Amino acid sequence: TNAPTAIAQIQLIMSLFFMFVTTAFVGNVVVRDDETGFGSIIRSTKVGKLPYLFGRFTGAFLGAAVAFLAVPLALWIGTFMPWVNPDLVGPNRLQDYAFAYFVIALPNILITSAIFFAVASWTRSVTYSYLAVIVSMFAYFGLTAMMRKMPDVSLAAYFEPFGSVAYGLGVRYLTPIQQNTQALELTGMLASHRLLWIAISIAAAPA
Repeated sequence: TNAPTAIAQIQLIMSLFFMFVTTAFVGNVVVRDDETGFGSIIRSTKVGKLPYLFGRFTGAFLGAAVAFLAVPLALWIGTFMPWVNPDLVGPNRLQDYAFAYFVIALPNILITSAIFFAVASWTRSVTYSYLAVIVSMFAYFGLTAMMRKMPDVSLAAYFEPFGSVAYGLGVRYLTPIQQNTQALELTGMLASHRLLWIAISIAAAPA
């Protein structure tokens, strides 16, 4: 139950649905300034638009990142619960939780934060941000299903923003014993995928 692949898969899935929580952090941060009039005060100072947006985005993203720490913490605590069969629990290794958080979940939170922060900045509406979440969720699952049928899945992996295809290719040929005991590695495809989408997110967020 606490195999490295299981921990990574759970955090991957949770990071997708966490976009609803992420929107609550990043969607309100700019809209609230306009509603309270604080945005007008900021714009009357020497603070430029780009530093203002980047500062707001960074604060909201860090808040979402800290909130998501509840997921790996809950996974770790769950292994000690009395109703869990001890025969199905392996050794708890910090590196497995850290890998899944920093390589899988945290870049996904950055991607969703950038997308919905940009939507909130353009529309000045939290409602449109949540609408974008719903549209993105349906579009993501539809496009992922289509990309998995492409002849060159490795190429499709780069178009899938959350790394599920790239991660799946990295663990596809692991034996059950390796999946249960072997620490996951940052493979070339997964590493390049993460760097690509992190760069896209950083560029899109303050835009």
